[in-house]
Amino acid sequence: MVKAAWFKTYVPGEEPSRFDLVFQSWDTANKSTELSDFSACTTWGQKNKEFFLLHVLRKRLDYPQLKRAVHDHAERFHPSNILIEDKASGTQLLQELIGDGVYGATRYASNAGDKIMRLNSVTSVIENGFVYLPAEADWLPEYLHELTTFPGSKHDDQVDSTSQALDWARQQSHTYGVIEYFQREEMKLKLGLDPNYRFTQCNKNEEIIAVHNTTGLKIRWNGQRWVDYDSGGLLTKQLRCPKCNGTCIGKIGPQNRCSQCGEQWPPVQRIQQGPTRRDILDRLVQYPPARSVYRR
Repeated sequence: MVKAAWFKTYVPGEEPSRFDLVFQSWDTANKSTELSDFSACTTWGQKNKEFFLLHVLRKRLDYPQLKRAVHDHAERFHPSNILIEDKASGTQLLQELIGDGVYGATRYASNAGDKIMRLNSVTSVIENGFVYLPAEADWLPEYLHELTTFPGSKHDDQVDSTSQALDWARQQSHTYGVIEYFQREEMKLKLGLDPNYRFTQCNKNEEIIAVHNTTGLKIRWNGQRWVDYDSGGLLTKQLRCPKCNGTCIGKIGPQNRCSQCGEQWPPVQRIQQGPTRRDILDRLVQYPPARSVYRR
C-alpha cells in the first residue's frame, strides 16, 4: 500500500524553524488483555501542506506508564493537539487527561472504516510527496518496515498512529482553509492590495508577494508600499473602469474596454458622412429634383 520511495527526507536541524501546527497521534491498546502490544506516538510538524515526522515513540506500556508517557511527550514537544481515538482504553485516557488539564487532548473518530481503509484514504498524501521523514533516526528502520509491509506486518501500531494523524489533518484542512481565506482578505484590506491581485506568499516572517489575475504582473510589499517584484520600482497608476471601478482593461481601437462590465470609453466622435451609393439606390435619401436650365 505504501512504498518507501514515496517519502521525502529532511536532514535533522534543517526542517522549518517554525511550524504552522505541531500535533501528536497516539495509538493505544484497545483492551486490557492487549496491554502486551505496543503503544505508539508519532509527533508531526505541519508547514503549509507538508508534514514532517519529528519523532516516534514505540513501547510496551501498561496504563499508568502510558499516561505518564503522554504527559512527558506533551511537555517535550508542546503540541497543539494530542490525538487519541475515542475508543476502549482511549476513552478513559482522554477523560483523565482532560481532567488533569492537559492542553490539546483531542478526541479522534475515524470515518474511513477499518485500518486498511483508513491508511488507503491517506496514501495519496504520502505518494504526492507531502510527507517528510528524517534522513537518520534510531526509530526510522522499524517505522519504514512496518508501513511498507502493512497489512502483512506483524504489528500495526505505527501504521495506525500515522494514518490517524494524516486523516485528522486532512479533515482539519477544510477549517484552516476558511480561516486562511479570511486572514488573507483582511491582509488585502490592510495593505491596500487591488482586488484583482492574489497572494502567492503571505506567511509570517516571509516576503509578501502577489500576482495579478489577468496580466500576471508580480509585485511585492517592501514594508511601505507595493513595488514591482523584479525591479523594485514604483507601480504605475492603473487605469480603472468609470462604471465598475475594475482594472481589467483592454483596448478596442481608440477606446478602452472593461472586461468585467463591457463599458467602453471615451466616446468616439463620429464624422458625418454623405449618403452612399447603396442609400441612393434604396431611395433612403431623397434629393430635390434638379433645376431645369433653358437655353435660348
